[in-house]
Amino acid sequence: MDQQGLSERYRLSGLIPTEEAAALVRLVLLEEGYRADGSVETFDLRRREEMAPLIHRRRIWWEPVPEASGYGVYVSKDGTLLEPGRFSWEKTPGIISRMVTGKTELILPDEWPEFPTEPGTYHIGITSRDDLGNQSDPLLLSGPFKFLPPPSPSRGGIDYL
Repeated sequence: MDQQGLSERYRLSGLIPTEEAAALVRLVLLEEGYRADGSVETFDLRRREEMAPLIHRRRIWWEPVPEASGYGVYVSKDGTLLEPGRFSWEKTPGIISRMVTGKTELILPDEWPEFPTEPGTYHIGITSRDDLGNQSDPLLLSGPFKFLPPPSPSRGGIDYL
């Protein structure tokens, strides 16, 4: 079959795109985050709603205390607030706390959404607590925390070479 016969066969079968079909394809490409020329748009609102940035979680852990019925976990940017002379457990201004029962770890930020998201070094105090509410002096830990991703690249594309 010659070229003209092949073209006529495809046109009759509906496989040759018409202007109407090309406009529809362009519309679908734009909705899917592609430019009309086929290159990829980096800022696709629909995909951003479906995807979450990769944030590495952190685990705070401590050894169990046999006499403890639970634990108090305290966090502050100011490490001096957790020192024995200034520490007043839940009443210490500038400290965020969480009571933990039945385990000896917390996965951040999943299990403690109130944990600060501002990047920086945080100081953590962990106390053991008995059935009457008495608490020990805190075990002191500190480390860098950052639960926010960097911004996405603002532009990009795919080019033919």
